[in-house]
Amino acid sequence: SMWSTFKLMTLDNWIQVVDEATEDNPGMKPFFVGFIFVAAIALMSLVPAIFIELNMTEREKEEQMEVVRRRNAYAKTQKNMIKKLFRLADANKNGKVSVSEMKDLLESEDTLRTLQERGLTPDGMYYYVKLGLFNLWEECVEEFGEVDIEISLDQFVVGVLKGGVDVDEVDIWRGVAACRKHAIETRRQVEGLHTVLQEKDLALRRFLDNQFEGLREEIA
Repeated sequence: SMWSTFKLMTLDNWIQVVDEATEDNPGMKPFFVGFIFVAAIALMSLVPAIFIELNMTEREKEEQMEVVRRRNAYAKTQKNMIKKLFRLADANKNGKVSVSEMKDLLESEDTLRTLQERGLTPDGMYYYVKLGLFNLWEECVEEFGEVDIEISLDQFVVGVLKGGVDVDEVDIWRGVAACRKHAIETRRQVEGLHTVLQEKDLALRRFLDNQFEGLREEIA
């Protein structure tokens, strides 16, 4: 019985099999009709589904391998540039870069432009380098606070490349890092204006106090 129903499922010469079975038992016809209908649909759906699944799995593997290749190629092309940046940041030439040295480099536009002048930053990469350096500096400040720690060349390279190694997420990372950078710069400007306003307010108070004091003396 199982072998007969399996042959029916393959639809290979199924009419002959059904005729032979229903010749002696006509009441089996509804069963065979329902079985062939369900089994044929299941078989037609199952076989394409298997091939589609195999194709999708193979494609996903290829995409993952391509991402890895692109990531490795991207990191390799940028490492030499980051090493040059490390040497520019290492002001005291001790083979390490401190948090304060990274800050000085970020604030030194002329020093960073040296990378462009030497042809070490491809088109569109100068801003990325600044964002990567800023991201590393901010992480060090948040992690260690006021401690002026020093990091090695390998740590520097990994830190600057950290946000952009996965090429598929570079644009997202750049946007987030740029927003943080602008927010901190804006905060510094506001703090600077607040300090200036406080100084102006204090100077104005002193001036008014002197004027009132002079008026009191004249009245007295």
